[in-house]
Amino acid sequence: PGHSDYAAWTRYKLNDLAIYAERSSARWTAALTAIGSVASQILQELGISLCSSVIAIGKVSCERPTGTEWISRDRGSPVFCHDEIAYREMLKEIDTASELGETLGGRFVVIADGIPAGTGGYGSLFERLDSRIGKHFMAIPSVKGIFIGNPDVSLRGGEYHDKLYIKDGIVFRQTNNAGGIEGGISNGERIVVEASVKPIPSLRRGISSVDLSDLNETKTPYVRSDTTAVPAAAIVGESMLALLLLEAILERFGNGDFCSIKRRVKDESIPHWNDGFGEEHDR
Repeated sequence: PGHSDYAAWTRYKLNDLAIYAERSSARWTAALTAIGSVASQILQELGISLCSSVIAIGKVSCERPTGTEWISRDRGSPVFCHDEIAYREMLKEIDTASELGETLGGRFVVIADGIPAGTGGYGSLFERLDSRIGKHFMAIPSVKGIFIGNPDVSLRGGEYHDKLYIKDGIVFRQTNNAGGIEGGISNGERIVVEASVKPIPSLRRGISSVDLSDLNETKTPYVRSDTTAVPAAAIVGESMLALLLLEAILERFGNGDFCSIKRRVKDESIPHWNDGFGEEHDR
C-alpha cells in the first residue's frame, strides 16, 4: 500500500510486482538533481538564486523562511531546515518514528529570487508558469500536492491580493501572497512553491495488505527504506524549479551565446532598454 504494486498490477498484469516498484522508483531523480544543479549555476550567473527548506516533518513544523540571508546560508541542518529549533525537534521525530518502524512525510518550500517580471505567459494553458510548476512538481515521486504563494485562502481579497504602490517611478509591493506569479506570468516578486510529501510506503513494522497469489490478507514484508524522504525531496524540488525556470527564461530571451542571453536578461530590468537592434523601447 502506498506504492505502485497493486495499481500497476491492475494495469499491466505482470507477475513480478518488484518490476513496478523499480520502474516507479525515485532513483531517476538523481539524474534530475545533477541536471538541475547545472541549471542553478546558469541562473546564478543571471542574478537568480534558488534555495529550498524543509518546513515540516511528521508533526513538527515551522514558519517559512523570510528575508534573503537564508538563501546563501550554508546547509548546516542535517534535514535541510532553516529553523535551528525546529530541525532539532524534527530529528527527534525521526528517531521516534524509526524506533516504531514507521515512516514520516512532511512539507518543503522552494524559493526563487530575482526572476525577471514577465517570464511565462498565457498564450496556452500550459505556457503558464504555474501550470509548469504543477506538472513538474507532481512528477516528483511522493509529492501529493503543491501550493504557490500563501496557502491561507481564508483571507478576504482585500487582505490576500498584493497591493501595488509606486515610489521614485518604481512599482513595488509590500506582500507576496501570490507567490511571484499572476496570470501564469512572473510579477517580479519571489516565486514561492510549497510541496507536501507523503510518508515512504515501505514500513519496517509492515502494514495490512493482500497476497495476490492466493488473495489472502497478509502483512507486507520489509525490504528497505529510510524513515523520511522529505529532505531529499526538497533538493529534488529545488532542481526541478531551476530547470523549468531556465526553460521559461530561454523561451523568452532566446538562446545562442551566453553573453547575449545575459545581456538581454539584464536589460529587461532597465526602464529603457535596447533590444540589440538599435531601437529603444519605452516601458
